Amino acid sequence: MKNCIIIFFFSALSILNAQTTERARVLVYNLLIYPESYETRNPYFAHTINNVDPDIVVINEVTSSFGQQKFLDDVLGNEYLAAPFTFGFDSDNQLYYKDSLFTLLGSIVINTSLRQIDHYILKHNFTGDTLRVFAAHLKAGQTPADAQQRFSEVTQLRNKTDELPPNSNFIFVGDFNPYTSS
Repeated sequence: MKNCIIIFFFSALSILNAQTTERARVLVYNLLIYPESYETRNPYFAHTINNVDPDIVVINEVTSSFGQQKFLDDVLGNEYLAAPFTFGFDSDNQLYYKDSLFTLLGSIVINTSLRQIDHYILKHNFTGDTLRVFAAHLKAGQTPADAQQRFSEVTQLRNKTDELPPNSNFIFVGDFNPYTSS
C-alpha cells in the first residue's frame, strides 16, 4: 500500500520512522507567470514564506531558470537549495528545500500532453526516510474537455505512483484547478 497525501496549499507533513517522528512543513504556491513583476511581488512572497517557515517549498508557473534563481535569491535566501530547473513546454514547477533537513536524491519529469509533472526524491537527513514529491499544475478550465485533460494528467501520475515500491511515502502537490467540491 502506498501512502499519498494531497495538499492544495500548504500543510505539515509527518515523516515517520520506527524510532522518531520528524515533521516537515510544505508550502505550495502558484506564482502566476513568475518572474513577471517580481520586483513588486517578491516582498509579499517573502512575507508569506517568513510567516509559514516551510521546510519544502513547491512553486508553480515558473517560466525560466532566471525565475527559479530569482525566487531563491530574493525570497528564500541561503537556508534553501533548489532542485535543478527543468524547462518544459509550458509553465514549470520548482522545488526548494532546507538542506539542513533534506538531501535531494534526484528528480524525474513525467511528460503529459499539456504540462510536465515533476517527481522529486528527497531523503530526510535525520530519519533517513525517503519522501517523493510530485508537483503538478493541472489543466485549467471548466469544460468537459478540460476535466478530461486533468483526468488524463493524473492518470499518468497514478501510473507512475503504482510503480513505486510498497510503503513509499509521497505527496502530490500543486495547482489542481478544481472547480467544484467533487
